[in-house]
This record gives sequence, C-alpha cells and structure tokens, in this order.
Amino acid sequence: ILFLLLWSRFASGRPARCSLSRNFLRYFPDAQVECKACPKCPEGTGLTPLCGSKIPNYTIIKCEPCRENATFSDTHSIESCRPCHDCGLRNIIQQCTPYQNRKCGNRCPERHFWTTMVSARNATFAAPMSLSLPG
Repeated sequence: ILFLLLWSRFASGRPARCSLSRNFLRYFPDAQVECKACPKCPEGTGLTPLCGSKIPNYTIIKCEPCRENATFSDTHSIESCRPCHDCGLRNIIQQCTPYQNRKCGNRCPERHFWTTMVSARNATFAAPMSLSLPG
C-alpha cells in the first residue's frame, strides 16, 4: 500500500508538466518531486549529472571541466562534455582540447589506402594494403 501511495504521488506531481530535456527531476525521501532547471555551463565545461536525469535531492549539480584529449564543450549550454572525435588511422590536424573537438586530416599512414566500407554508416577509412601476386 505504501508503494502505491508513493507511486500515485510521484505520478501525479509536477514532473508531467516540465520538460526533462531542459530540467532535472529532483526527488526527495518523502516522495516529493520537483523540476530543477538545468544551468548553462561555459565552454570547456560540461553539466554533471546529465540534464534530464532523475536525481536525489542531495545531488550536487555542477559544471565540470572537460578532459584534455578525451572530452570537449565548444558552446555555453546545458550539455555535458562530449567525447572527442576519433581520427582512426587518419592524421591529426589539431588535438582535442576542453574547448574544441579533434580535427582529422585525410592522409593515410604509409602502406594504407582510402576505401569505403558499405555498412549502416558508409564509413570511409584508411585500410592496410595487401600485396597479393597473381598465382
């Protein structure tokens, strides 16, 4: 019975009237819930936890610095840091910083060539050359 009371209170509370795309759903031990607007973080930082999350009332919401060569944020926004692009075997023109994504070139390493792999995402990548002589 207690579960049903808590659930009915949760289901009929404010969350139905706020968009989780721009808010946190903060819940309290007494089954109260509230929407909390996601703050904007400056470039080079990302919101944590992820905007739209359901969080306990004691959760600290903050802008955390993005990690060098791992994540970045190039906008003042409610987004979390995004992962840096992986260049694969292509040359790197510019490394990923907390403020900008990695930039990849179009050069393949020695003994590789450009090829297109037909898949769900038509990927173009540098593939190793295979030397096969007619037999």
